[in-house]
Amino acid sequence: MARRTLVAVALVAFTLAPLAPRAGAQGSPEQELADRYAPIMLLKQQTEDCDSDGEPYQPAPVEIVFGDPEVFLKTHDEGDAADPVTAIGPAAPDLARAPANAYFDLPGKPRDAGCTYERHSKQRMAELTPTAYAHIVVDSQCGQLALQYWFYYSFKRLAMQSHATTRRRSAPWRSRACRGPRPRW
Repeated sequence: MARRTLVAVALVAFTLAPLAPRAGAQGSPEQELADRYAPIMLLKQQTEDCDSDGEPYQPAPVEIVFGDPEVFLKTHDEGDAADPVTAIGPAAPDLARAPANAYFDLPGKPRDAGCTYERHSKQRMAELTPTAYAHIVVDSQCGQLALQYWFYYSFKRLAMQSHATTRRRSAPWRSRACRGPRPRW
């Protein structure tokens, strides 16, 4: 079964475009490093909409939630009262000003999602490009750097099925020769 899943995942539905054009572009050293090691993501193609055997979501730019009148920025309050709406169709500044207990409320019900999130995501992605984010962290004390790639998904059913999946992370590489502070998540 695991072998079949691996083979199925290896079927190429699409490949993410590089983070920036490579040919003739003179970018910063950081951009060149990110471009050089840009990930290639393989997603199993759906045979039809709402096909649970394929991947319904693409890695999206964060703009997928900004400016959408169906998305609410809410603030979680303790108790049984409904959480107050901070912004409708929020923009980046709304999120920057939001308190730590703020969250996006997408249209639909996460525990009974059906095809709501998939259709919403596909509608929004029609105008957007699949995106990978790169971040470089430099440890000058040890002379090392870490290149991280992040992907944003507007909704992932797997995360709703098991909270354990939301907590799995890979441990960062760290040289034993460096005695500096340990990296933390």
